[in-house]
Amino acid sequence: MRKRSEQFFHDYLRAGSSDTPDHILERLSESNHSRVRARVAENPKTPTAILRLLASDNDVEVRIAVATNPNTPQAIVWQIANSDSVMVRMALAVELNTPVFVLDKLSCDDNPYVAYQAAKTLSIINSFVSQFKRDKDKVMQGSVTSMAS
Repeated sequence: MRKRSEQFFHDYLRAGSSDTPDHILERLSESNHSRVRARVAENPKTPTAILRLLASDNDVEVRIAVATNPNTPQAIVWQIANSDSVMVRMALAVELNTPVFVLDKLSCDDNPYVAYQAAKTLSIINSFVSQFKRDKDKVMQGSVTSMAS
């Protein structure tokens, strides 16, 4: 029988692997170790049904991992954004991949630090979008000019 630390390490690695089958991810999502459950929640291959269950986990880090997984459906991210935990809301507020409608909500958060960070993240995103549009316009103008020549 493996030592507990070896089993933990093995489970932790499997939880983060893109090759781990869904039924093993499901078993690992029920681990007694919150780090293993968080690793399952971070895994982009974790099925939505498992992410939905982990979104209600007692551990803050697990819920944050679900919320920041790029494959978590927006409805689940919204659910997590309504958390009583300031840590969870703050983690979403600073994450550039948080949906804009969630950042809009968090920018009006009762906690001024969460609200400030969400507004700051929205500002960064808006800056990127504006720069992208300017660059796209320049490329398009260059294409039209070269076609006219």
